[in-house]
This record gives sequence, structure tokens and C-alpha cells, in this order.
Amino acid sequence: MVIVCGADPLIALAQVERLDLLLRIAGGELHISDSVWQEVVRRGVADDVITAKLLHTLIHARKLRHHRIKLAADDPTLALGEEETIALAVQMNADLVLLDDPLARRTAREVGLKVRGSVAVLLESARRGYITAAQAQTLAYRMATRAAAWIDRDLVEMMF
Repeated sequence: MVIVCGADPLIALAQVERLDLLLRIAGGELHISDSVWQEVVRRGVADDVITAKLLHTLIHARKLRHHRIKLAADDPTLALGEEETIALAVQMNADLVLLDDPLARRTAREVGLKVRGSVAVLLESARRGYITAAQAQTLAYRMATRAAAWIDRDLVEMMF
């Protein structure tokens, strides 16, 4: 399964120390754009962020692959990382793209991509038996309060 991931889900799952769930769902390999790598890993390592160091380790273990991509056109409504994530997913004919930003999710759907977010990774992990539903709910609440700005507590309550 080819999964392309934006910055927000990487950060959210790394901050709750459950990137392993994403890698299990992805079959051990995840793809990110160069801008996402720059944003999450390179700048984070320079700022001594533990999340970034973990992601950097995954890259060196060849479980997280970053790709340089040339954009056909610039979309001023999206951040560069989100724009590149969508372009990479299209280029790779990805089975799934992971984004938490609502505008990026809508844009990805408009170009025909299957889109999910951080909370969906937890739900799928519970469905597959990697974690319990209660653990998924706890992690989702932690992400909503500590991690990604796009994860809403109301959404978490609706999904669990």
C-alpha cells in the first residue's frame, strides 16, 4: 500500500509516541515530500525536537522515504508541504494520503485522492487489533489537546 503523509499527521502521531501504528498500516514504508521532511525533520532536529529526531531515525532506517517533487503550479491557499504532499500522492498514484488540514483534505479529494487523517489512523489501528478502542480514544484526545491544531475534540467525541 502506497501512503503519502503530510506534516500534521506525522507530528500528531509522533507526539503521542505512536508512529509505529502508521508504519504498520503502511506496511513498513511511508512517503513524504521534501518540504514535509524539511519542515518536520530538518528544522526539528536543528531545534532539538524529540519528534524530529524520531522521524530522522525512521528515515535512516528506510521506513520513511522523502521525495523531491516539482509542482506544476503554485496554490497560494495551501502551505508548501501540503501542496507537495498532494502532488506526490498524485504522482505516485497513492492508495491513501494522510492530511489533517481541512483545506488540504478538500483539495486532495478534488483531485481524486483517498484522504484520511490522524484520527483515522487510530481507528484503523483499533479495527486491526493493534490497539484497543479505548487506547485509540485516549490517543485521539491526547492528540487533540497536545499535538495537531486540526484535530478537534468534538470530532474525537463523534468518532468514539
